Amino acid sequence: LLQNVDTTQEWEADGRWETLILKVYNTEIEDNLRRLPTLRRLLEGLGGSVPTAMVSVLRPGGHIRPHFGYYNGVLRYHLGLLVPKAPEPPLRLGIRVGQRYATWRLGQPLMFDDCYEHEVWNQSDGERIVLFLDVVRPLPGIYAVIN
Repeated sequence: LLQNVDTTQEWEADGRWETLILKVYNTEIEDNLRRLPTLRRLLEGLGGSVPTAMVSVLRPGGHIRPHFGYYNGVLRYHLGLLVPKAPEPPLRLGIRVGQRYATWRLGQPLMFDDCYEHEVWNQSDGERIVLFLDVVRPLPGIYAVIN
């Protein structure tokens, strides 16, 4: 069901990051959506404003190395579905975007611009599972058409 993220990428997480891709570049992955009917209904309601959607699992000890996206037409949205408790400080479960640090909270959204360098780590004892969406960046006038 889950797929390991390609370990040839510069940002891979040593086999500790897996995804279940639901939609990529507005193409739905029917077999995966069939397994998650609630998420399917959610994505149908969002239409083309969400071109990419997946469930992202980062296992304990995982570290997605610093990287950045190449397309600034979307914003990245994470929704915490399973978030282990991790004592702080230090931040044992977190994300760095540019010079800002954050962590996930169960049922709470986290949105960021992935064109900024970012990295993710899980030094907790449990899996971190988030709903991962790319949301079309709201732009005015002709820029929205081009995007």
